[in-house]
Amino acid sequence: MSQFNAPHFQTHEAARAYLEKLRWGDERVCPHCGVQEAATQSSLKALLRFLFIVFAFAARLFRHVRANGL
Repeated sequence: MSQFNAPHFQTHEAARAYLEKLRWGDERVCPHCGVQEAATQSSLKALLRFLFIVFAFAARLFRHVRANGL
């Protein structure tokens, strides 16, 4: 039996709940500032948006450096 056939991977919501439980345990605490319950789905969306911006900037910088031979 594949590990992806487990009950916690049958739906998107169950998988998210399982992975959040693995990551946060019983208490959600921000690893950077220590604020409890700060990590929510909206903060995850903000993080993903931030990472996309950083990735886009890094890709643009890489293309610039590659094109100019720096």
